Amino acid sequence: MLSKLFKSDIDKLKKALLKEDLKGFRELLNRADKTDLSTEVTQLIEATIKESAPEYLEALLQTLPITDTAILLNFSLLACTTEQPSKTLRVLLREGLHQLSAHQLDQLSSFIVNHRECDRMALLSLVSQHGCDLNGATDAIEFAIKNEDRELIKFLIESGVTLKEQQFVEASEAFQSYASRIIADKTLRDSWL
Repeated sequence: MLSKLFKSDIDKLKKALLKEDLKGFRELLNRADKTDLSTEVTQLIEATIKESAPEYLEALLQTLPITDTAILLNFSLLACTTEQPSKTLRVLLREGLHQLSAHQLDQLSSFIVNHRECDRMALLSLVSQHGCDLNGATDAIEFAIKNEDRELIKFLIESGVTLKEQQFVEASEAFQSYASRIIADKTLRDSWL
């Protein structure tokens, strides 16, 4: 009986998360002392990401917004280590991740291209759709050119990435020709708008 009385809000919220009780989670969140929660919110957010529970993450971030993009970046990198990161990443993007600096965007895109082969295009597309300028994703651009990844370079060009000829110096002639065609096609399409 006494253990229930002294159980912390964080413990109760974690229990609701593990029981998949979103309604109870929201109720606890609304009743909890925001000052106490803010000191331990990091571990709760990490738990929602690891459990792939974007609805719980969204409820948390709406109650206790995080404006520090470095912290949001760390949560995004953690999300990209889960089996299905897109829903969690979408929540983080809506809650402020779209304000990443060019350096932070480069870190995120680098992690995505190096560790998310099966869904890298979907994740980069999600990042782009939420207002992140992929021109800052220099590691992704270099990765596409170095590995002569036609699908990725096409996506980057069509997403508005500006490339210079000197970036393709070490690429094969066939890859350079392919990239030039994609750039020309995009330029033509853009001129019609």
